[in-house]
Amino acid sequence: MEHECVEMNISPTKANLVDSSKKQFDKKKYRQQKYSNKFKVTTWENERKRILTRELYGSLVCKKKGIFVKASSPEDYFNRINNKEEPQGKRNSVLAARLQYNRRKRELREQKEKELQAKAERHEALENYKTRKAETFKKLSRKTSKGQPVMKDRLELLLAKIQLSK
Repeated sequence: MEHECVEMNISPTKANLVDSSKKQFDKKKYRQQKYSNKFKVTTWENERKRILTRELYGSLVCKKKGIFVKASSPEDYFNRINNKEEPQGKRNSVLAARLQYNRRKRELREQKEKELQAKAERHEALENYKTRKAETFKKLSRKTSKGQPVMKDRLELLLAKIQLSK
């Protein structure tokens, strides 16, 4: 092998460094991790299973020692999460993230309800304004048979304005 390296003008130590130290880049694996939804779902499922088994094991150990039981089964664990109960003791990061997500979702729902209520009030006020404006326009646009404006309606509108201002 030394003869081949000498012919290529590369020392034997450099040839060994290139072969052994650099890890081969796996483009297929990289693209799968970056873009594949199936890969992301399977990693998420594996992480969830790992957390559930750790929770279950922890609850069983606590039962034996007579300490507070976090969750007696995976169903109980999910019921606690869905009921938004904060567990006693140490929380793991996934559960904390889940609780934060639920809190944020509840805040967004409340904000959306407030916005919808404000929008409904604006819509109702606009409808009232349009009906009043249409009535006043109708009264002001009435004409006699000779084309003159009807003064009775105009005087009634002026009287109503004066009474509102007092």
